[in-house]
Amino acid sequence: MIDLHLHTKNFSHDSENDPERVVKIMEKKGFKTIAFTDHIEFNPKDPAYGDFDYEKAKELVEDLRKKTGMKLLLGGEIGYEPQLEETIRNYLKDKDFDFTIGSIHAVGDYFISEWVRKQEREGGSFREYFEILLKLVKSGLFDVVGHFDYYKKHMEKDPVEVFEENRDIVVEVLEEVIKQGMVLEVNTSGLRQPPGEPYPSGEILELYKELGGRYVTLGSDAHRECHLGYGIEEGLRLINSLGLSLWIP
Repeated sequence: MIDLHLHTKNFSHDSENDPERVVKIMEKKGFKTIAFTDHIEFNPKDPAYGDFDYEKAKELVEDLRKKTGMKLLLGGEIGYEPQLEETIRNYLKDKDFDFTIGSIHAVGDYFISEWVRKQEREGGSFREYFEILLKLVKSGLFDVVGHFDYYKKHMEKDPVEVFEENRDIVVEVLEEVIKQGMVLEVNTSGLRQPPGEPYPSGEILELYKELGGRYVTLGSDAHRECHLGYGIEEGLRLINSLGLSLWIP
């Protein structure tokens, strides 16, 4: 089994996970490959801004690799905002991550939770989210698209409506993912959150496959020990049922 989206208290302000304990717990659970993908944020307003230290993270992973038989990867979950694209590009130039996840945590001046509530309150469109997602993919900065339909975590209305209303641009984003040689992340944190399903939904994954997509990663997005590996087996069953393949760096 694999879990390619894990956070640690060392570099993610919202995580309680001790890295050494994570390794021990995941070994006991029978995992073969895991990745630390702590938050890397470049928006000064984000609580995670400045938390990540690449050299210390690299040293930590190299040290823990000596203590485990698992494959331990150094990843990073980077919050993408269009105005930060060049900052991110310059940052990544001299970094040697095993892989990077590009995620949307903010839309315009609002963090995603605030933005979703605002759109629902005002009857606004969700299209801007997908427009930013398309820019994320076209940037060519990342290996993986993180929690594709993350907005649904904070929704009160049916997220299927948002998907159907924006199906044309969802198709455009997925086609660009395939063109860029990127992969989608099947993020199982949605199984323990209000959506009750992974990010992205089975419908989006099925569309990805129909368009020619082949590969996905799989991660629990665990910030606490009780969530380590959560939903991975269910996520794997979904992936297999759709005929998709796991991508491991």
